Amino acid sequence: MHIFLFFILGLAVGSFLNVLVYRLKDGETLGGRSYCRHCKHQIRWYDNVPLLSFLVLGGKCRDCKERLSWQYPLLEAATGIGFVLVGNFFFVLEDQMTWIETGWLLGIVALFLAIAAYDLINMEIPLSLLVASALWTGAFLLMTLYMEPLPRELWWEARLAQ
Repeated sequence: MHIFLFFILGLAVGSFLNVLVYRLKDGETLGGRSYCRHCKHQIRWYDNVPLLSFLVLGGKCRDCKERLSWQYPLLEAATGIGFVLVGNFFFVLEDQMTWIETGWLLGIVALFLAIAAYDLINMEIPLSLLVASALWTGAFLLMTLYMEPLPRELWWEARLAQ
């Protein structure tokens, strides 16, 4: 059951990553409603369901019928699959330390996918996403060092050995 929840969370985060990738280059705010890049109409809430809306609408805008980029469903699906893999291999419901590790890994997967998508479109990597990755990792390391002493083996070696 938790695998399905990781997939749904990944789809939602992937949808946000699409907004981030497109709006970051133009310096637009991340707030506000999503809109068609061709006709500028706001996307209705029921047309903004990750992956499903793209399939139902046949990859076209409901208003202007222009084709939508394949980046939208691909980034959403990749994020969903990445989240499932992290959840499957690192999340243990009974072990609260894995919740923190899983949260960090989910953030890293999302940031790496955003960096990759941005780089594919713009042929550059924004410093803001690299700084966010470094800060995310630093926060994780500080939190884990505070919560428990360093184990003899590295946590990722223990998880991958299972």
